[in-house]
Amino acid sequence: MDNEKEIEESLNTEEEETSKNDEEQEEEKDFKTLYENQKIRAEKAEKALKTKDVPKVEKQTPKTKQTGNESDEDKEPNYSIKDIRSLNKIEDDDLDDFLEISKKFGLSPSEAKENKDVQAILSNRTELRKTKEATSTGSQKRGSNETSGKKLLDNAQVNNKVPEDDKSIAELTKARLFRNRT
Repeated sequence: MDNEKEIEESLNTEEEETSKNDEEQEEEKDFKTLYENQKIRAEKAEKALKTKDVPKVEKQTPKTKQTGNESDEDKEPNYSIKDIRSLNKIEDDDLDDFLEISKKFGLSPSEAKENKDVQAILSNRTELRKTKEATSTGSQKRGSNETSGKKLLDNAQVNNKVPEDDKSIAELTKARLFRNRT
């Protein structure tokens, strides 16, 4: 009887092991296929980079009126000399916005520069920039109103001017004592 139980148990464990092996084999196959797919994609990408045939991602832009096969946005701008001169007068910070505004109004840069609305926008930005520069209180350190001991000592010896406040007098005496020690 014990012998039969042992045989049944061994058969059960063998069945469990085979089912585990089957699961492991399926899992291993899945990993192998994933590995192969990844390897193929990597090789394709390397090949494309070596031949410089990088696939282009198409932009999703709203369709506008098109001339021929190219849209107006894809064309490189052809500026006249007058346009270039008017662009030279625009601040670098405002240049991108200026070109965008001129496109929205459908004007060339020289025409946009003469437009009253665009002039108002540019003058407003120039004024804001000047105000920002004038009121910048960022990381600038301000000098102190206190004069150093050396300055006080020189002023006292040359001009015979002794400071009136107690703090400055203390600085003057420290500077004089320090000078005598060295």
